[in-house]
This record gives sequence, C-alpha cells and structure tokens, in this order.
Amino acid sequence: MSTNPIVISTFLEKPLKRLFRQKRKLGSFHKLADARGVNVKWVYRFMVYGEIPPNKSIQRKLGIRIRHLKTINEHLATDSIQDMPVPLLAWALANRVEMK
Repeated sequence: MSTNPIVISTFLEKPLKRLFRQKRKLGSFHKLADARGVNVKWVYRFMVYGEIPPNKSIQRKLGIRIRHLKTINEHLATDSIQDMPVPLLAWALANRVEMK
C-alpha cells in the first residue's frame, strides 16, 4: 500500500463524509463494515487510503458512484468544443503540449 498522501477528488468527498459520520456513530470499522454488508478491508482501505474497491457491488454498498468519463480524444471525435465539460477543457488547457 502506498504511504503517499492521497488526493481526494470531488466525487469521493460525499461518500467519505457519510462513512466517517456513520463510523463515528457506530464506533469502529468492523461495525461499519457489518452495517454496510462488506468486508472490513474495503471500508478501511477506502476511508484511510482512498482506494476504490474494484467490485461494482462493493462500490455501491459504500456509496461510491463512478461515472464513465470520456477521454479528450473521445470528446473531440464526437462533440464540438462548446459541448465539452468545462473541467475537461480546463485540464486540457493546463496540460497542453506546444506544437513545433
């Protein structure tokens, strides 16, 4: 497991807050895992390290909703620049490579 500090993206903030609130009420990771119906390792790894479980049913039980995001190339192939999501455009602008 990585000891690097994790960067929590915005789509994980709400599930994490809910889980921490529920853990505070129940008192332990084990009781939280029993209440959610998942193995305690997935609860612990998600809450401490930000590791998203690979199984969709475990993700659903933990309240993680992952949407499929198109890549920049997929957007360019299908959408006009006006239809692209603003965060994607901002990322593309910040990470652009100058042409020679």
